[in-house]
Amino acid sequence: MTDNHRWEGEDEPVEVNQRALIDKVLARYSAKFTVFRELLQNADDAEATAVQIIFETKKTTAPSDEALEEGASGDRPPPNLDEIVIETWVVKNNGMLFRDEDWSRLKKIADGNPDDKKIGAFGVGFYSLFSVTEEPLVTSGTKRMGFYWRNGKNQLYVRRGELPPTEGPISPWTTFTMPLRQIGSLPGTPLDLLRFFASSIVFMSNISTVELFLDGTRLGKISKEAIGLPQSISVPPSMATGQDPSSDEAPGTTKSGFSRMLGGAGGGSGGGGEREVKWGWATPKKYFTLTNVTSTPVHVHADVIEWVEKVEEENVRKLPTYQGKEVEASVLLNVFTAEADVKLDEEMNVELERATKKRAPPCIKVSLIYTGKEAYDASERRAIQGSEQVRDPGSVFLGLRADIEGNNTSKIYIGHATAQTTGISGHISARFIPTVERESIDLADRHVSVWNIELLHVCGYLSRVAYENELSDIARLYSDALLPNGAFSGEDEERASQLHYQLQHRCLHALRFFTFRPSTPSSDVSEIMQSAFFDASSVFNILSTVGVRSSKEVRVWNSETDRFIRLVSVLPRRINLGASRMINVLLARNMIAQMSFDDVVWELQHRCFGEDEMIECLKWLAKLPEDLPSYSRFKQLFLDAAAFMVRDKETATRPAATRLVKLSSIQTYFEPSGFVPSGGPFPASTLPSLFTISKGFPTKSLTELFGWAPFSINDWVLFLTSKAPRGSRLPEHDLTCSLPFAERALTAVARGWTGLSKANQEDVVKRLSPLRCVPTQLDLQYPKDAYLPAVHLFPDLPIATFASTGALQNRTKTSMEALLRAMGVRRHVDLQIVFSRMVETGDWTVVQLVRYLMGVKDQMVPSELETLKQMAAFAMEERQEANADDHSGKPDAEAGTSTSTEVTKTPPSPKKKKRVRYKIGALYEPTEPMRQLRLPLLDWGDQPKWRSHTDEAKFLFSLGLQRYPPLGEILRIAAGDDPAIRKLALDYFLNKYSIHREYSEYKPDKFKDIAFIPAIKPDGKEFLAKHSEVFLEPGCEILGFAVIRSDLKDAAYTKLKLSRHPPKGAASTALIQNPPKTEEQAKKVFEYLANLLGDFDPVSLQQLKDSKIIPAERTGSTGVTLMKPSECFFKSNVSANFRSKLFTFVDFGARANTFLTACGVRTSPTAEDVALMLIADPKRFYELAGDAEKFKTELKYIAANFDYLTQSTKQAMRRAPILLGCKFIEEKDEKAGADAGKEDNSQPFSYELLRADQIVVIDDMVFYMDFCDILYGAPQDDALETMYLSLGSQRLAQLVKEDYRPIGEMRDASEAAKLRKLVLERLPLFLHRMAPSQIRIKVDWLQTPRNFLVKKAGRVVMQKTLNFGGKRAVRESEVSAAIRKELLGNTLVLYIAHNVPLDFYE
Repeated sequence: MTDNHRWEGEDEPVEVNQRALIDKVLARYSAKFTVFRELLQNADDAEATAVQIIFETKKTTAPSDEALEEGASGDRPPPNLDEIVIETWVVKNNGMLFRDEDWSRLKKIADGNPDDKKIGAFGVGFYSLFSVTEEPLVTSGTKRMGFYWRNGKNQLYVRRGELPPTEGPISPWTTFTMPLRQIGSLPGTPLDLLRFFASSIVFMSNISTVELFLDGTRLGKISKEAIGLPQSISVPPSMATGQDPSSDEAPGTTKSGFSRMLGGAGGGSGGGGEREVKWGWATPKKYFTLTNVTSTPVHVHADVIEWVEKVEEENVRKLPTYQGKEVEASVLLNVFTAEADVKLDEEMNVELERATKKRAPPCIKVSLIYTGKEAYDASERRAIQGSEQVRDPGSVFLGLRADIEGNNTSKIYIGHATAQTTGISGHISARFIPTVERESIDLADRHVSVWNIELLHVCGYLSRVAYENELSDIARLYSDALLPNGAFSGEDEERASQLHYQLQHRCLHALRFFTFRPSTPSSDVSEIMQSAFFDASSVFNILSTVGVRSSKEVRVWNSETDRFIRLVSVLPRRINLGASRMINVLLARNMIAQMSFDDVVWELQHRCFGEDEMIECLKWLAKLPEDLPSYSRFKQLFLDAAAFMVRDKETATRPAATRLVKLSSIQTYFEPSGFVPSGGPFPASTLPSLFTISKGFPTKSLTELFGWAPFSINDWVLFLTSKAPRGSRLPEHDLTCSLPFAERALTAVARGWTGLSKANQEDVVKRLSPLRCVPTQLDLQYPKDAYLPAVHLFPDLPIATFASTGALQNRTKTSMEALLRAMGVRRHVDLQIVFSRMVETGDWTVVQLVRYLMGVKDQMVPSELETLKQMAAFAMEERQEANADDHSGKPDAEAGTSTSTEVTKTPPSPKKKKRVRYKIGALYEPTEPMRQLRLPLLDWGDQPKWRSHTDEAKFLFSLGLQRYPPLGEILRIAAGDDPAIRKLALDYFLNKYSIHREYSEYKPDKFKDIAFIPAIKPDGKEFLAKHSEVFLEPGCEILGFAVIRSDLKDAAYTKLKLSRHPPKGAASTALIQNPPKTEEQAKKVFEYLANLLGDFDPVSLQQLKDSKIIPAERTGSTGVTLMKPSECFFKSNVSANFRSKLFTFVDFGARANTFLTACGVRTSPTAEDVALMLIADPKRFYELAGDAEKFKTELKYIAANFDYLTQSTKQAMRRAPILLGCKFIEEKDEKAGADAGKEDNSQPFSYELLRADQIVVIDDMVFYMDFCDILYGAPQDDALETMYLSLGSQRLAQLVKEDYRPIGEMRDASEAAKLRKLVLERLPLFLHRMAPSQIRIKVDWLQTPRNFLVKKAGRVVMQKTLNFGGKRAVRESEVSAAIRKELLGNTLVLYIAHNVPLDFYE
């Protein structure tokens, strides 16, 4: 269809269902009070200063303007809330009266206000009236315009006309009258409406008063007033530089007193001698450039009748009495306003004009309501007026209150409140471009979203300016309250504390106010503002414990470090906890830090801690994980810097005093759970006890942290017993001077005595024993001179007493007695005294002595029993003494060993011979078996008879009397010279083997040097052998080893623990050193060793494999030769095989062969063996083979296994002449004539053993026939040819080069042309069965005349050249045709010989 035909026909308008269109638009206006919001905005655009909203309950004449201006009257009270039925809404404003263009634009949908200074943009706000009315009426000046739906259908019409003339001036009010589509109650409670008006009026440019009426009664009035002119805000110093001031000082310090602590945040005036910085901050895309920031206090006032308050507060719908009295309320707000120039590119201007129907304004304003701490607190207090209590601004101005609690009630205003929240605690107003329904910011449109995002950056920056301004005021107040030395002025500490408290709450309020929370419905709003807020400057001022500082110099409050940090600037606790969300953001942005190691070290370096502070500091350190970075470095710095003051208590001899303690000097600490008294005294290197007895102090961590050890009882004893510097130890703390202190000290040691190790107990005893420190009734005594209370033998003995501690009466009695006994305090009179007296007073027998000892044994301590064991007090039987000189078992009376005795010499007696006495451990019980073994026996006598089960015998056994000879002793007796006693000793050992545990645990290795075992040598002689020299199995004799005597064989294995066979090392060594000389002897040896095969390890077998141990007859030699197992093979069917002539074969029987197999004898030679034999002597190998065919058979065997040969063997094969080469021999004519008629099957070849590189592989028989007279070829066998090539042979075809030469070119073009044509015709038939990859030249290419030529020559000569072995040979012959490339290889030429018939195959 052509364009002319497309536009033919009649024009018809597009019909629009206006009712549906308006309904769809209104469906997007979901917010509460939308009609009032739009009409208030229109009134503000019309520069109205006052607005009135009237709700009429019935269709009567509306109250006059004068009546409304008079306000509520006391004559007509408002009805009960449940009875109110509204029929009409009326909204009036005193702005500019409608002009003709205004009337015209009013009836147009979506025709917005083109004025760039007005908020209205889309031209649909007025039509929000249709959400409540069908026929709104607008009057302004002398004109009116009514809207109605014609015939109740879907087309909207207007009726415009003049108002009836009236007397007097024209009314200044523009009125919007809305008869409700459906009558009903108020759109909200009166207080809700007033709250809405209060929150809307603040950001209005012109409107300063909004009144709410019910019929003729004014329910409330909201008004605002700016207090004074806007105050210009200078650029805060922290935001002017954008950089954190450099400082070499640690956190909390300044270069001159406290000045920098307080001046960190710039004041609003920008004074202080600093150069003023002009505003010039720009948004990321440079669309907005900040030019000025002001702060304006705004006073918002409300007059509300009590009826409104009571209904809201008490939730009462019917009031008993009239509540028409008005109550005044007000609130003071601080409005920060930022002014910015607008500079857009052309594209942005065009797109914004398309979206908003107006060009962008040249400048914009962004306002923020900041409610200070005092105003916020005032909004929560109740004010009392007269005698009645009503709510102050907290009810009417609820929408203006700062949203400190984070309930997301702070809104974005675009002239009026939208549904979009700011994310902070204050409302913000700006020229955002909203969505059509004006409920939220448009962040979807590509260009509009850029405008709005840039504005959000301005909002975030303005929020930061407001915050820094507030911190500047806090810093100023803090500074004014301080003296130059940093102390608060005045003597009233409570007042100073109160000021600091107030400033902390003020800073906390600011932090919470500007804490960004997720905004709704779009969370992008708060995220963008927060980014701009923090990106405005890296210096974020905040109140610390030492004033307002940059957050980077302040540390987050920590409950642990707060107990000892004083100089480092730290967030106050209430700020840290109350503004935790903001603190977390600062931490995430690295704008504030946690308390670090370096901070604590700095604090330690700049002041001396008190004891309580150091206790808390150590508690904090103990809780830190050791895997923190730089932990070890910090720990050392901590030790070097830490110091604290200790106050020593006053004593009787020394007044109270303080001393400095450096932590680096500490080595031990007091352990509360230990036994050292907390009162000490302690050395200077011990941490004071006040630390460790503190609740929650981690004493165990001190060892892990610093390597300190608990101050133990041993340490305390060492300290008390060491010589102290003069005057450093008080007399009342001297063990050797103060009896009460000695009692307390020994009591403490006794309490911990049982918990001490043996070494520690010995150390304590070593230090206390030499001191005069044991309290007795005779004053302090040396331990060796004192006795325990149980001793009553002599009344004048010094008895240990502990009057003050009762240590020998209470539960510590046992441990105290143990301590005293260890120190040397005596439990009873020394038995040595009694013993000496017994010896001196006359003769006595062993029986008498034992009976006395039995009576006192319960009182004897272990040391006394040990003394008794070592005392030479026991006599030996006289018959043993008589034979003592002939018996080696007699104990040595003069020796001091355990088996000897010490001689106790008795005074000479004229009547009796002095007897030598021995230690009890050197004697045996007097039984017959012991007498037979001639052992030294105890002289017990005959009365009473000795019995081993009596108490006396058991007591002597406990002292060391021997019941039987020890294992070593009985074996030495068995190895003695006397055969009879030797036999008795061996029998006793074997018979008592299972009775005496010592015998049953006999281990031969401990007695390997004692020759006590009867054994038989291979020659039949008996001798005493050591354990390692004799074995059980008789078969080992063949190797030269001794065996056990036959009568002892049964006990030899279980009791003597002999081995059945020699160990593997001994057997292999014996075989190698003495190999068998004959095959018969070898068979016996190998069969025996087969039994031991499991005992041989790989090392022994390898040693045997390489040793000549096999006697065998070798080919080519006479007699028997010793061979290595690796050189031998087992006999099989090899008699007819010529290999039997090359290798040595043996057979010693199946059992012996098993052993030889393990040693390395193999069943048959491998290809490797054959190849090595061939390489060793090629000529002999060939001669033994007999002829070339048999030799060739061996080569084939090697070739079949060539891959399994070692590389060294292959290399040797390449170098040796071991390969068979054949050469063709032409028969002479004479021989041919002489042998004519005879059948001769012999081949005309000669054979030579050559290297591989001297032989060629015949892969072209034509070439071979040409050069067979000068070449040796490989046998024509695939396996052999492969092996020859691997060893270095070359293929014949690679050695011969062919060349064709045309001689005498002829000019016979006709025949050449015919032949060319014939070739090209037949060539496709010849190539059709070939694969495409096999065809090197395509037929199509040959069709081109210059590519393929045919020429005729007199003759064509073919020349073959052979280059091999450094020689060159040439053979020539004539052919019928030849082809070659000419003309630089681009032309293929076929030459035809004239003198030779054409052979098409050739």
